Amino acid sequence: MKYFGTDGIRGVYGRTITEQLAFKIGLAAAYLCGEIIVARDTRVSGKSLSDALISGLVRGGADVVDIGVMPTPALSYLCRKRSMYGIMVTASHNPPSYNGFKFFMRDGYKPSPNFETAIETCSPSYAGGGKKREENAIEEYCEYAASGFNLRGIEVALDCAYGATSEIAPAIFEMAGAKVVKMSCLTDGEKINVECGATDPHLIVGKKLAFAFDGDGDRTVMASDGDIVDGDSVLYSLFCLTKPTGVVGTVMSNSALSRAIINDGGKFVATAVGDRAVAFAMRRLGYELGGEKSGHYIISPNRSGDGIYSALRLCTSKVRRLDLLPCREFSVDGGDAEGAARKFVVKDARVVIRRSGTEPKVRVMAECENEEKLDELCSRIKNYLEEK
Repeated sequence: MKYFGTDGIRGVYGRTITEQLAFKIGLAAAYLCGEIIVARDTRVSGKSLSDALISGLVRGGADVVDIGVMPTPALSYLCRKRSMYGIMVTASHNPPSYNGFKFFMRDGYKPSPNFETAIETCSPSYAGGGKKREENAIEEYCEYAASGFNLRGIEVALDCAYGATSEIAPAIFEMAGAKVVKMSCLTDGEKINVECGATDPHLIVGKKLAFAFDGDGDRTVMASDGDIVDGDSVLYSLFCLTKPTGVVGTVMSNSALSRAIINDGGKFVATAVGDRAVAFAMRRLGYELGGEKSGHYIISPNRSGDGIYSALRLCTSKVRRLDLLPCREFSVDGGDAEGAARKFVVKDARVVIRRSGTEPKVRVMAECENEEKLDELCSRIKNYLEEK
Protein backbone atom coordinates (compact mmCIF):
# COMPACT_ATOMS: atom_id res chain seq x y z
CA MET A 1 0.00 0.00 0.00
CA LYS A 2 1.22 3.51 -0.83
CA TYR A 3 1.82 5.60 2.31
CA PHE A 4 4.42 8.22 1.39
CA GLY A 5 3.76 11.56 -0.27
CA THR A 6 6.01 14.54 -1.05
CA ASP A 7 7.29 14.77 2.51
CA GLY A 8 6.79 11.57 4.48
CA ILE A 9 3.47 10.05 5.50
CA ARG A 10 0.65 12.44 6.33
CA GLY A 11 -3.10 12.49 6.82
CA VAL A 12 -5.99 13.14 9.18
CA TYR A 13 -5.56 11.51 12.58
CA GLY A 14 -8.12 8.77 13.19
CA ARG A 15 -8.68 8.22 9.46
CA THR A 16 -5.53 7.53 7.50
CA ILE A 17 -3.15 8.12 10.44
CA THR A 18 -3.79 5.72 13.32
CA GLU A 19 -1.93 3.95 16.12
CA GLN A 20 -2.24 0.72 14.12
CA LEU A 21 -0.42 2.32 11.21
CA ALA A 22 2.20 3.76 13.56
CA PHE A 23 2.86 0.30 15.03
CA LYS A 24 3.13 -1.22 11.55
CA ILE A 25 5.56 1.48 10.43
CA GLY A 26 7.61 0.88 13.57
CA LEU A 27 7.89 -2.84 12.82
CA ALA A 28 8.99 -2.13 9.26
CA ALA A 29 11.50 0.54 10.30
CA ALA A 30 12.98 -1.78 12.95
CA TYR A 31 13.56 -4.42 10.27
CA LEU A 32 15.33 -1.94 7.99
CA CYS A 33 17.06 0.45 10.37
CA GLY A 34 18.00 -0.87 13.80
CA GLU A 35 18.77 1.97 16.23
CA ILE A 36 16.41 4.94 15.80
CA ILE A 37 15.75 8.37 17.34
CA VAL A 38 12.07 9.32 17.68
CA ALA A 39 10.76 12.88 18.14
CA ARG A 40 7.40 14.61 17.77
CA ASP A 41 5.74 18.01 17.56
CA THR A 42 3.07 19.26 19.98
CA ARG A 43 -0.09 17.83 18.38
CA VAL A 44 -2.56 16.23 20.77
CA SER A 45 -2.31 12.94 18.86
CA GLY A 46 1.49 13.02 18.87
CA LYS A 47 2.16 11.21 22.16
CA SER A 48 -0.22 8.35 21.39
CA LEU A 49 1.17 7.88 17.86
CA SER A 50 4.74 8.14 19.13
CA ASP A 51 4.08 5.48 21.77
CA ALA A 52 2.56 3.15 19.17
CA LEU A 53 5.46 3.76 16.79
CA ILE A 54 8.01 3.05 19.52
CA SER A 55 6.11 -0.09 20.53
CA GLY A 56 6.40 -1.36 16.95
CA LEU A 57 10.08 -0.47 16.81
CA VAL A 58 10.86 -2.28 20.05
CA ARG A 59 8.77 -5.33 19.08
CA GLY A 60 10.69 -5.39 15.82
CA GLY A 61 14.02 -5.47 17.66
CA ALA A 62 15.13 -1.84 17.36
CA ASP A 63 16.73 0.22 20.11
CA VAL A 64 14.92 3.56 20.43
CA VAL A 65 15.99 6.95 21.78
CA ASP A 66 12.82 8.94 22.56
CA ILE A 67 13.68 12.67 22.66
CA GLY A 68 10.09 13.90 23.00
CA VAL A 69 9.01 17.26 21.56
CA MET A 70 11.74 18.61 19.25
CA PRO A 71 11.81 20.45 15.91
CA THR A 72 12.28 18.38 12.77
CA PRO A 73 15.65 20.03 11.90
CA ALA A 74 16.93 19.14 15.37
CA LEU A 75 16.18 15.49 14.65
CA SER A 76 17.96 15.73 11.28
CA TYR A 77 21.00 17.23 13.03
CA LEU A 78 21.06 14.52 15.71
CA CYS A 79 20.79 11.77 13.08
CA ARG A 80 23.78 13.25 11.26
CA LYS A 81 25.81 13.76 14.43
CA ARG A 82 25.14 10.33 15.92
CA SER A 83 24.88 8.36 12.65
CA MET A 84 21.42 7.09 13.58
CA TYR A 85 18.10 6.84 11.78
CA GLY A 86 15.23 9.09 12.87
CA ILE A 87 11.44 9.28 12.72
CA MET A 88 9.57 12.51 13.39
CA VAL A 89 5.88 12.29 14.34
CA THR A 90 4.47 15.44 12.73
CA ALA A 91 2.23 16.86 10.05
CA SER A 92 4.47 19.91 9.67
CA HIS A 93 2.41 22.95 8.56
CA ASN A 94 -0.93 21.12 8.43
CA PRO A 95 -3.82 21.80 10.88
CA PRO A 96 -4.05 20.13 14.32
CA SER A 97 -6.32 17.34 13.03
CA TYR A 98 -3.48 16.04 10.83
CA ASN A 99 -0.44 14.01 11.82
CA GLY A 100 2.15 11.84 10.14
CA PHE A 101 5.73 10.59 10.01
CA LYS A 102 8.94 11.96 8.52
CA PHE A 103 11.97 9.68 8.18
CA PHE A 104 15.65 10.59 8.31
CA MET A 105 18.68 8.54 7.35
CA ARG A 106 21.91 8.28 9.33
CA ASP A 107 23.43 11.19 7.39
CA GLY A 108 20.54 13.53 8.27
CA TYR A 109 18.99 13.44 4.79
CA LYS A 110 15.43 12.35 4.13
CA PRO A 111 15.14 8.89 2.56
CA SER A 112 15.12 7.99 -1.10
CA PRO A 113 11.95 6.71 -2.81
CA ASN A 114 13.49 3.23 -2.75
CA PHE A 115 13.69 3.33 1.04
CA GLU A 116 10.09 4.48 1.25
CA THR A 117 9.00 1.62 -0.99
CA ALA A 118 10.87 -0.81 1.27
CA ILE A 119 8.96 0.51 4.31
CA GLU A 120 5.67 0.11 2.45
CA THR A 121 6.31 -3.41 1.16
CA CYS A 122 8.49 -5.22 3.70
CA SER A 123 7.10 -8.10 5.79
CA PRO A 124 8.72 -7.56 9.20
CA SER A 125 8.85 -10.06 12.03
CA TYR A 126 8.28 -9.70 15.76
CA ALA A 127 11.94 -10.17 16.55
CA GLY A 128 11.70 -8.59 20.00
CA GLY A 129 14.68 -7.62 22.10
CA GLY A 130 14.57 -3.90 21.37
CA LYS A 131 14.98 -1.33 24.09
CA LYS A 132 13.75 2.23 24.63
CA ARG A 133 15.39 5.03 26.54
CA GLU A 134 14.25 8.62 26.99
CA GLU A 135 16.69 11.48 26.52
CA ASN A 136 16.59 15.28 26.71
CA ALA A 137 18.50 16.53 23.66
CA ILE A 138 17.36 20.16 23.79
CA GLU A 139 20.63 21.55 25.14
CA GLU A 140 22.64 19.60 22.55
CA TYR A 141 20.76 21.16 19.64
CA CYS A 142 20.61 24.62 21.23
CA GLU A 143 24.39 24.71 21.57
CA TYR A 144 24.83 23.66 17.94
CA ALA A 145 22.30 26.14 16.55
CA ALA A 146 23.44 29.16 18.59
CA SER A 147 27.16 28.54 18.10
CA GLY A 148 28.95 31.35 16.26
CA PHE A 149 26.11 33.88 16.42
CA ASN A 150 26.32 37.21 18.22
CA LEU A 151 22.92 38.91 18.21
CA ARG A 152 23.54 41.33 21.07
CA GLY A 153 21.57 44.54 20.57
CA ILE A 154 19.06 42.86 18.25
CA GLU A 155 15.39 42.54 19.18
CA VAL A 156 13.50 39.83 17.33
CA ALA A 157 9.88 38.66 17.54
CA LEU A 158 9.26 34.93 17.20
CA ASP A 159 5.91 33.32 16.32
CA CYS A 160 6.36 29.63 17.13
CA ALA A 161 2.89 28.45 16.00
CA TYR A 162 2.30 26.64 19.33
CA GLY A 163 4.56 23.97 17.89
CA ALA A 164 7.87 22.21 18.38
CA THR A 165 9.94 25.43 18.38
CA SER A 166 7.90 27.06 21.17
CA GLU A 167 10.48 26.55 23.90
CA ILE A 168 13.64 25.85 21.95
CA ALA A 169 13.64 28.78 19.46
CA PRO A 170 13.45 31.57 22.09
CA ALA A 171 16.14 29.77 24.11
CA ILE A 172 18.49 29.63 21.11
CA PHE A 173 18.03 33.29 20.19
CA GLU A 174 18.57 34.32 23.80
CA MET A 175 21.72 32.16 23.95
CA ALA A 176 22.93 34.09 20.88
CA GLY A 177 22.34 37.38 22.74
CA ALA A 178 19.08 38.59 21.19
CA LYS A 179 16.17 40.15 23.02
CA VAL A 180 13.17 37.96 22.17
CA VAL A 181 9.50 38.92 21.93
CA LYS A 182 7.49 35.68 22.15
CA MET A 183 4.27 34.98 20.26
CA SER A 184 2.38 31.67 20.09
CA CYS A 185 5.17 30.13 22.14
CA LEU A 186 3.12 27.76 24.29
CA THR A 187 3.32 24.04 23.47
CA ASP A 188 -0.40 23.77 22.74
CA GLY A 189 -1.21 21.02 20.26
CA GLU A 190 -4.81 22.12 19.88
CA LYS A 191 -3.66 25.46 18.45
CA ILE A 192 -0.68 24.33 16.37
CA ASN A 193 -0.62 26.25 13.04
CA VAL A 194 -4.04 27.82 13.78
CA GLU A 195 -4.10 31.51 12.77
CA CYS A 196 -0.39 31.79 13.51
CA GLY A 197 3.02 30.65 12.36
CA ALA A 198 4.45 30.32 8.88
CA THR A 199 1.10 29.45 7.28
CA ASP A 200 -0.61 32.54 8.72
CA PRO A 201 2.12 35.04 9.65
CA HIS A 202 -0.13 38.04 10.38
CA LEU A 203 1.22 38.28 13.94
CA ILE A 204 4.66 39.33 12.71
CA VAL A 205 3.36 42.05 10.37
CA GLY A 206 4.37 45.44 11.71
CA LYS A 207 7.47 44.13 13.47
CA LYS A 208 10.90 45.54 12.66
CA LEU A 209 12.44 42.05 12.64
CA ALA A 210 10.41 38.88 13.16
CA PHE A 211 10.13 35.24 12.15
CA ALA A 212 7.19 32.83 12.08
CA PHE A 213 7.88 29.09 12.17
CA ASP A 214 5.58 26.23 11.24
CA GLY A 215 4.52 23.45 13.60
CA ASP A 216 7.65 21.32 13.30
CA GLY A 217 10.13 24.15 12.72
CA ASP A 218 11.45 23.33 9.25
CA ARG A 219 9.98 26.53 7.74
CA THR A 220 10.33 30.19 8.56
CA VAL A 221 8.63 33.32 7.23
CA MET A 222 10.40 36.64 7.76
CA ALA A 223 9.13 40.16 8.43
CA SER A 224 11.46 43.14 8.06
CA ASP A 225 10.60 46.78 8.70
CA GLY A 226 6.97 45.82 9.22
CA ASP A 227 6.37 43.84 6.01
CA ILE A 228 6.52 40.15 5.14
CA VAL A 229 9.52 39.32 2.95
CA ASP A 230 8.57 36.95 0.13
CA GLY A 231 10.35 33.59 0.19
CA ASP A 232 12.29 34.12 -3.04
CA SER A 233 13.72 37.39 -1.71
CA VAL A 234 14.69 35.60 1.51
CA LEU A 235 16.58 32.97 -0.48
CA TYR A 236 18.26 35.70 -2.56
CA SER A 237 19.27 37.51 0.65
CA LEU A 238 20.83 34.28 1.92
CA PHE A 239 22.66 33.90 -1.40
CA CYS A 240 24.12 37.40 -1.05
CA LEU A 241 25.12 36.63 2.55
CA THR A 242 26.64 33.17 2.15
CA LYS A 243 28.13 33.42 -1.38
CA PRO A 244 27.55 29.73 -2.21
CA THR A 245 28.83 27.82 -5.22
CA GLY A 246 25.26 27.62 -6.43
CA VAL A 247 21.62 27.72 -5.32
CA VAL A 248 18.86 25.14 -5.69
CA GLY A 249 15.29 26.42 -5.93
CA THR A 250 12.14 24.71 -7.18
CA VAL A 251 9.77 24.97 -10.12
CA MET A 252 7.68 27.27 -7.91
CA SER A 253 10.49 29.82 -7.55
CA ASN A 254 9.80 33.17 -9.19
CA SER A 255 11.84 33.73 -12.35
CA ALA A 256 13.22 36.92 -10.81
CA LEU A 257 15.20 34.78 -8.36
CA SER A 258 17.13 32.81 -10.97
CA ARG A 259 17.77 35.96 -13.01
CA ALA A 260 19.15 37.85 -10.01
CA ILE A 261 21.45 35.00 -8.95
CA ILE A 262 22.76 34.46 -12.46
CA ASN A 263 23.23 38.22 -12.99
CA ASP A 264 25.34 38.23 -9.79
CA GLY A 265 27.57 35.49 -11.20
CA GLY A 266 25.95 32.60 -9.35
CA LYS A 267 24.47 29.33 -10.51
CA PHE A 268 20.82 28.36 -10.12
CA VAL A 269 18.99 25.08 -10.62
CA ALA A 270 15.25 24.47 -10.16
CA THR A 271 14.09 21.08 -8.93
CA ALA A 272 10.81 19.48 -7.90
CA VAL A 273 8.81 20.79 -4.93
CA GLY A 274 9.85 19.66 -1.44
CA ASP A 275 12.92 20.24 0.69
CA ARG A 276 13.97 16.62 0.10
CA ALA A 277 14.26 17.28 -3.64
CA VAL A 278 16.17 20.49 -2.88
CA ALA A 279 18.56 18.73 -0.47
CA PHE A 280 19.22 15.87 -2.91
CA ALA A 281 20.00 18.34 -5.71
CA MET A 282 22.33 20.29 -3.42
CA ARG A 283 24.20 17.10 -2.57
CA ARG A 284 24.42 16.00 -6.22
CA LEU A 285 25.66 19.40 -7.45
CA GLY A 286 27.81 20.33 -4.47
CA TYR A 287 25.78 23.50 -3.81
CA GLU A 288 25.64 24.93 -0.28
CA LEU A 289 22.27 26.72 -0.38
CA GLY A 290 18.76 25.84 -1.42
CA GLY A 291 15.18 26.53 -0.57
CA GLU A 292 11.53 26.98 -1.38
CA LYS A 293 9.44 30.14 -1.37
CA SER A 294 7.18 28.44 1.21
CA GLY A 295 9.92 28.94 3.81
CA HIS A 296 12.13 25.86 3.64
CA TYR A 297 15.78 26.99 3.51
CA ILE A 298 18.71 24.60 3.63
CA ILE A 299 22.10 26.05 4.46
CA SER A 300 25.05 23.65 4.43
CA PRO A 301 25.95 21.63 6.49
CA ASN A 302 22.24 21.18 7.27
CA ARG A 303 20.50 18.47 5.23
CA SER A 304 16.89 19.54 5.86
CA GLY A 305 14.94 22.78 6.08
CA ASP A 306 15.79 24.50 9.37
CA GLY A 307 13.63 27.48 10.30
CA ILE A 308 15.60 28.43 13.40
CA TYR A 309 19.06 28.28 11.80
CA SER A 310 17.84 30.16 8.73
CA ALA A 311 16.34 32.87 10.95
CA LEU A 312 19.59 33.22 12.88
CA ARG A 313 21.50 33.75 9.63
CA LEU A 314 18.93 36.26 8.39
CA CYS A 315 19.32 38.35 11.54
CA THR A 316 22.79 39.23 10.28
CA SER A 317 21.79 39.67 6.63
CA LYS A 318 20.70 42.70 4.67
CA VAL A 319 17.25 42.03 3.20
CA ARG A 320 17.29 42.26 -0.58
CA ARG A 321 13.79 42.39 -2.04
CA LEU A 322 13.44 41.12 -5.59
CA ASP A 323 11.33 42.81 -8.25
CA LEU A 324 9.13 39.75 -8.69
CA LEU A 325 7.34 38.87 -11.91
CA PRO A 326 3.55 38.98 -11.53
CA CYS A 327 2.55 35.61 -10.11
CA ARG A 328 -0.61 33.90 -8.84
CA GLU A 329 -0.81 30.81 -6.66
CA PHE A 330 -3.96 28.96 -5.62
CA SER A 331 -5.25 25.52 -4.68
CA VAL A 332 -8.31 23.58 -5.81
CA ASP A 333 -9.88 20.59 -4.07
CA GLY A 334 -9.24 17.72 -6.46
CA GLY A 335 -9.38 18.06 -10.23
CA ASP A 336 -7.52 16.67 -13.25
CA ALA A 337 -4.04 18.04 -12.56
CA GLU A 338 -2.39 16.04 -15.32
CA GLY A 339 -4.96 17.10 -17.92
CA ALA A 340 -4.68 20.73 -16.87
CA ALA A 341 -0.89 20.61 -17.10
CA ARG A 342 -1.15 19.33 -20.69
CA LYS A 343 -3.87 21.81 -21.66
CA PHE A 344 -2.44 25.03 -20.26
CA VAL A 345 0.91 25.30 -22.02
CA VAL A 346 0.79 29.01 -22.77
CA LYS A 347 3.12 31.28 -24.72
CA ASP A 348 4.64 34.13 -22.67
CA ALA A 349 3.55 32.54 -19.39
CA ARG A 350 4.96 29.91 -17.04
CA VAL A 351 2.44 27.53 -15.48
CA VAL A 352 3.02 24.81 -12.86
CA ILE A 353 0.09 22.51 -12.02
CA ARG A 354 0.70 19.63 -9.62
CA ARG A 355 -0.96 17.43 -7.09
CA SER A 356 -0.11 18.27 -3.50
CA GLY A 357 1.89 15.60 -1.71
CA THR A 358 0.55 16.62 1.69
CA GLU A 359 -3.16 17.39 1.11
CA PRO A 360 -5.90 16.25 -1.34
CA LYS A 361 -5.52 19.40 -3.42
CA VAL A 362 -4.17 20.55 -6.77
CA ARG A 363 -1.63 23.38 -6.55
CA VAL A 364 -1.36 25.98 -9.30
CA MET A 365 1.32 28.59 -9.93
CA ALA A 366 1.20 30.91 -12.93
CA GLU A 367 3.63 33.66 -13.85
CA CYS A 368 3.34 36.25 -16.62
CA GLU A 369 4.53 39.79 -17.35
CA ASN A 370 1.01 40.84 -18.36
CA GLU A 371 -1.21 40.84 -15.25
CA GLU A 372 -4.47 41.00 -17.20
CA LYS A 373 -3.48 37.94 -19.20
CA LEU A 374 -2.32 36.27 -15.99
CA ASP A 375 -5.66 36.74 -14.23
CA GLU A 376 -7.58 35.50 -17.25
CA LEU A 377 -5.33 32.43 -17.49
CA CYS A 378 -5.77 31.60 -13.81
CA SER A 379 -9.53 31.91 -14.10
CA ARG A 380 -9.54 29.42 -16.99
CA ILE A 381 -7.33 26.97 -15.09
CA LYS A 382 -9.48 27.17 -11.97
CA ASN A 383 -12.69 26.62 -13.96
CA TYR A 384 -11.17 23.62 -15.74
CA LEU A 385 -10.05 21.99 -12.49
CA GLU A 386 -13.35 22.59 -10.72
CA GLU A 387 -15.32 21.15 -13.65
CA LYS A 388 -13.13 18.04 -13.72
